[in-house]
Amino acid sequence: MKTILKFRWIISIIVVIAIACSIIFAPNLAQLANDKGSIAPPKDTTSEHMIRN
Repeated sequence: MKTILKFRWIISIIVVIAIACSIIFAPNLAQLANDKGSIAPPKDTTSEHMIRN
């Protein structure tokens, strides 16, 4: 516990950098969905069948 308190600012900075990197390098999910098209299960498949698989 003392070690964590001793390095709290370094740990905080590492967490902030990790969050910033994940935001910067994350793919644009809206663009990926537009490129892929409509994602939907087949018409003859029930939702109950989808859960079991």
